[in-house]
Amino acid sequence: MKKEINKEVPEVIKVLSIVSFIIVGLFFIFGLGFINFGESSSKMGSLEKSGLAEQGIILPSASVLVSIGIIFLILSVLFYFIGKGLLNAKKWAKIVIAVIAIIFLIMALMSLINKNFSSIIFIVINGFISWYLLLNKESKKFFD
Repeated sequence: MKKEINKEVPEVIKVLSIVSFIIVGLFFIFGLGFINFGESSSKMGSLEKSGLAEQGIILPSASVLVSIGIIFLILSVLFYFIGKGLLNAKKWAKIVIAVIAIIFLIMALMSLINKNFSSIIFIVINGFISWYLLLNKESKKFFD
């Protein structure tokens, strides 16, 4: 049984959903690009025969490129459902985005240890997303 959601969607959730839909578009384009490049490289013959191997440039095989493209397409479908889930106040979407933000927060902190100070931007963004989804009262009320 579906429950009716008559709640006003908070602005931050709308922004996270829009970002999720932008990621869908980008991943879809990347996926088609990798698949297209993999298919065209298999029709042209081996990439190793192109003369790039003598220059020290190692290129992935056509099957690897197509596989990467398929992974991007699968991720685009996943992020589509995450974006829809956020707009429809689904707790699983909130948890998935929070986990992704925490993983990126940890990665940014590890990057900061290596004196990559540009990672401070990612720490702030992912820290805010994590805080908002997990601790903010407005977010808790919306997803309950």
